[in-house]
Formats: sequence, C-alpha cells, structure tokens
Amino acid sequence: MTQILMVVTNGHTMDNGHHAGIWLSEFAEPYEALKANGYEITVASPNGTDSPIDKNSLGEEGIPSGWKEIADQLTKTVPLADVNSNNYSGIFLPGGHGTMFDSQMMRT
Repeated sequence: MTQILMVVTNGHTMDNGHHAGIWLSEFAEPYEALKANGYEITVASPNGTDSPIDKNSLGEEGIPSGWKEIADQLTKTVPLADVNSNNYSGIFLPGGHGTMFDSQMMRT
C-alpha cells in the first residue's frame, strides 16, 4: 500500500495572540480523498500529539459529523522526529495559520 505523510501544525496562537491551528477542510478533504483512493496516511506534527483546529474553520455546529473520525487523527499525531521519510511516497502539508508559524520556527 502506498503511504502518504500528512504534516500538520502544533501551533495554537499567532504572534498577535489570535487563535491559530489547522484549517479543518484543508486537512479533512485531502485526507478523505487520499483514503478513498487507497492510500495509507500517517499524520505527523513537529511535536506530535495534538494539532489544534482553527475555530474559524468550523461552522456553528463544530466539526461536521462526517469528519469527526478524520478530525480524531489530529489528537494523536506522530512527532516528526519519529518519521522516516524513506517510508513515504509523498508528503502533504495542509494549511492554516498554525502551519505558517511552525514552518517559521523550524527554519530558525
């Protein structure tokens, strides 16, 4: 089975103090499509564990019922330090404000 690495954020806030995190649809839609096409997906983040969802990416109802299982993947991410890139055929980096800050921190 072909393996894909999805790298998500651990960022909770932006420099200005506003809430950050992953934009749920930018994670859930590709995750859903990749799974439907037979890919095995590992969800990783810089620190592992929780990847917060940007509240601005949710409607009044919160996480859509069809995405709850997908969103659960964001609560148990693998630390990037534990990932062997040779095991993956591709990498996908979903967006959101948290992602910008993780990328900036990893460069310094």
